[in-house]
Amino acid sequence: MAEQICWGTSENLLPIVHALDRPPELLMMLERVPNVFLPDDEQELGICLQTYNSSENLEGWERGRIFHDNFELRWEKQDGVFVIVYIGEPTELPMPHTESLSEFETQDETYYLWGERMSADTLKAIGQPEATNLFLELQIPRLLPYPVPDGSGKSRVKISARHYLNSETGDLEFYRFRHLEEVS
Repeated sequence: MAEQICWGTSENLLPIVHALDRPPELLMMLERVPNVFLPDDEQELGICLQTYNSSENLEGWERGRIFHDNFELRWEKQDGVFVIVYIGEPTELPMPHTESLSEFETQDETYYLWGERMSADTLKAIGQPEATNLFLELQIPRLLPYPVPDGSGKSRVKISARHYLNSETGDLEFYRFRHLEEVS
């Protein structure tokens, strides 16, 4: 069955989120888009990648996406209105535009995320619980929490994405995130 793309604008994001099937493996990436530079203590709160939490105030974030192997819903607040795009398995959503993606070729790709998993000794040395999934990236520099299982022994995390390619030109037209995977 061909996947679909739906899009539109709305003053309210939540009716569209609530119309989705929300499996337990659902992830969310949320971003703040400030008008000024954030102070150092607020920078780490500017973006988060975590397991979906239904009590999170999604409408309080300027950009976001919730994603799963079967779909992605992304939004961006512009002038007080949410621009919303859904890509994935066919579903009924209260959005004005829907098109099939059957004419596109799909290609699954993975991309490394920033950071390497911190060892138990390093976590202890900096005063963090040993079971914390923190990844360190010195180029940023900051600690990055990723929603992956504890104790896997894997040092890196990749994000899986599905690309939708124009069948005639091979150009990338759309993409969506799918899931995280740990790698050594």
